[in-house]
Amino acid sequence: MTAFTSRQVLQDLLLDMLSETRAVGQDRIDALSQADWDAVLSMAREHRIVPLLDWQLRRVHGHLHLPEAFGRELVRLRQSWTMRLLALQRELVLVHRLLAQAGIPHMALKGACLAWHAYPHPALRTMRDLDILVPMDRAVQAYRALLDGGLTRIDVLPGHPEAALDEEARKKHLPGLRTASGTALIELHVRLFHPETGPDARADLSESPDFWQRVRTWSIGSDQIPMEGATDLLLHLIVHTVYEHEFNNGPLLLSDIAFLLRTAAIDWPLFWRLAAQRRHTRGCALALQLTQRYWNVGGIDWRGAGSVQVSGQQLDLAALLMLRSYHDRSEVAFQAGVAGRYSALGKLRFVLGRVFLPRARLAARYPAHASSWRIYLWYFAYWRLLMKEWLPRLWQARRESSLRGEVNRLVAFRTWLQE
Repeated sequence: MTAFTSRQVLQDLLLDMLSETRAVGQDRIDALSQADWDAVLSMAREHRIVPLLDWQLRRVHGHLHLPEAFGRELVRLRQSWTMRLLALQRELVLVHRLLAQAGIPHMALKGACLAWHAYPHPALRTMRDLDILVPMDRAVQAYRALLDGGLTRIDVLPGHPEAALDEEARKKHLPGLRTASGTALIELHVRLFHPETGPDARADLSESPDFWQRVRTWSIGSDQIPMEGATDLLLHLIVHTVYEHEFNNGPLLLSDIAFLLRTAAIDWPLFWRLAAQRRHTRGCALALQLTQRYWNVGGIDWRGAGSVQVSGQQLDLAALLMLRSYHDRSEVAFQAGVAGRYSALGKLRFVLGRVFLPRARLAARYPAHASSWRIYLWYFAYWRLLMKEWLPRLWQARRESSLRGEVNRLVAFRTWLQE
């Protein structure tokens, strides 16, 4: 069995162990070596699904006899994530209070909504950071209010906050802030989706007044925390994962959708109408069908999906994309971008676009305004970063057969999504 095939086998097994609907026989468990279990644990840690995996193994697959060392490590990591979620809950409340005191409308996004509102236990929904949306015209004020409230800038994210408002910068949020305790990163969003440019560019969903009217609240102690409406949240989850990250943020999408559908009422005509307006119907149908493959999910109204057809082969492809290497995601995406251009000129333009970033995008990275001549000096810092970190990793990724397979699958996925 080759290393590439072995990784696919482990990916399939991990997805099945996370599932409510897929059978896992003891023979598949007994066939694994210690190195295989180390690889499974590495994938689970990389994609932040350790607490969910431990919970599903106990709840759904309790008949399996797993290696004791693997089980002990799952418990240890689950307890660590539980403590982190408690810390994040405290930081969310503090950020909410700072923005409320400043009179700035805001709402919690994605993971924060799901952990404390949809999941059976908050610690099952792990988070790297807390995402908070504010209106674009209040964003800089909100950023300063958080700084005045004790949050601090992060040294590796020194870009100007105002630069993120420029559509050409293709940023959804301002440079991240660290909470006063140092335990959490706060991303202050001004958009739900990466901004689009060109004649067919679509306005962000958050720019619609109706979006803010659909806000919900939930209680944490005596505080009422605003959060996304359920229908908007479902669309946001899918677009974020399928279109922006191309499934690389892992299998949490499936449990996110499953638990959201079990705990909230979705306005399906609105959902499909918003998806069609953004030309995201195809990806939405794929994500929902993939969820049904691994979770017991009912009540989906498919009438708005139109004639979209998702084959079993496409579901298999998307499943594998969910557990591709997170560490090498940038290099794989770049190689897929080059491979997806069919002409030499197209490939050259794509590469040059990565090397010579627009000034607005550079200003979002570094402390210089896009209109200042000093922004050009920061190209040297950016190129140094490419030479020191990105190019060596890209060269290594090109030499690994498993990553070449990921590139091919990503190209195939992008082709299907654009049909």
